[in-house]
Amino acid sequence: INLNYTQFKSMVDRLAPGVENIFLAGFTTPNIRLVAGDEYGQIYGNAYRRDAKTGKMLIGANGLPLITSGVQKIGNPNPKFLMGMTNTLNYKGLSFSFLLDYRDGGQIYSRNLADLQRNGATAETAALPRFDAAGVALKNYIFDGVDAAGNPNTVYVTADQYYGNSGKFAAAEGFIFGTTWFRVREASL
Repeated sequence: INLNYTQFKSMVDRLAPGVENIFLAGFTTPNIRLVAGDEYGQIYGNAYRRDAKTGKMLIGANGLPLITSGVQKIGNPNPKFLMGMTNTLNYKGLSFSFLLDYRDGGQIYSRNLADLQRNGATAETAALPRFDAAGVALKNYIFDGVDAAGNPNTVYVTADQYYGNSGKFAAAEGFIFGTTWFRVREASL
């Protein structure tokens, strides 16, 4: 059995005088930046405004989430650690070998999933009917959040509003996903 374990943090200690950040990639939101005091390559973008008491999304009178006007740190692509294992087992002339990988932590921004959901091409966008028999858009989606007074949201929206550019994914934060995984990289017999 061969095992490996990797853990490191690549920090941005400082930038040149007068430089607040270095833009590495992306758009206005989201983007990848270097910021003094942060780990390398943090994901910055607009986020959902949140209730200070509960941390839940703030929902406007129209039933849609409110987003921040500026960008903030919304993700960290760096894993906490990586592990791997390889082994070869031999028995009566048969040989079985494998390579396993595990990544713990880190996040990714998925534009692919965003585009698929915005266009109604994923299974979850078809979970509820979009129109009634007369062709009128149904309002059967609701965001889990609170209004400005801290009351639970009670305003339902259409599927287009929920999955569209002003709904679930109005903020880049909505496309941030964890990247912890376990993989069988190789297996041979």
